[in-house]
Amino acid sequence: TFGKGNAGDINLTAKKLKLSNSGPNDLDIESGIESGTFAKGDSGNVFINVDEILINKGFISAKTGGEGKAGNILLKTNSLILTNSAGIVSNTLAKGDGGIVSISTDILEIMEDSVISSDSINEGNAGDVKIATNIMVMENSRISAVTLDKGRGGNVTINTKSLTMADNSSILSDSFGEK
Repeated sequence: TFGKGNAGDINLTAKKLKLSNSGPNDLDIESGIESGTFAKGDSGNVFINVDEILINKGFISAKTGGEGKAGNILLKTNSLILTNSAGIVSNTLAKGDGGIVSISTDILEIMEDSVISSDSINEGNAGDVKIATNIMVMENSRISAVTLDKGRGGNVTINTKSLTMADNSSILSDSFGEK
C-alpha cells in the first residue's frame, strides 16, 4: 500500500513452492511473494503452508518502508531451502516496526548469502525471528533481528535438534543504534 489503507494478507497452500531467478540473461528481477506498505498503512501478513519450499535468489517479504507496521510471516513446511541470496524478511526501512518471522520445518538449509530477518534500518523496532526445526544447516548466511538506527533489536529464538554453521554464517540480535 502507498496510502493510509492496510495491505491485504497472502495465504498460500500447495505441495511445492519454487521461487527462482533463472530467466534469460539472469536479469536482476527476483521472483517473490510480498505484502508491503510504504506509507501509513500496515503491511499484510503472509501465511504459507507448503510441503517443500525452494527459494533460489527469490524472496518472501512482509516489509514496511513507511509509518505502518511490517506484517508477520508464518511459514509451515517439511523442507525449506534458501540459496543464492534468497530471503525471508519482515524488515522495516522507516518508522514502522518489523514483524515476526515464524518458521516451522523439519529441514532448514540457508546457503550462499541467504537471509532470514526482521531487521530495522531506521527508527522502527526490529521484529522477532522464531524457528523450530529438526535439522538446520547454515553456510555463508544470516539470521537476524537487528537495528541499525533508533529502534530496538528483536529476539531470535531457534529450537533444533541439530545445528551446523559454516563459512561466515551468523545468528544476530544486535542494536547498533541509539536504544
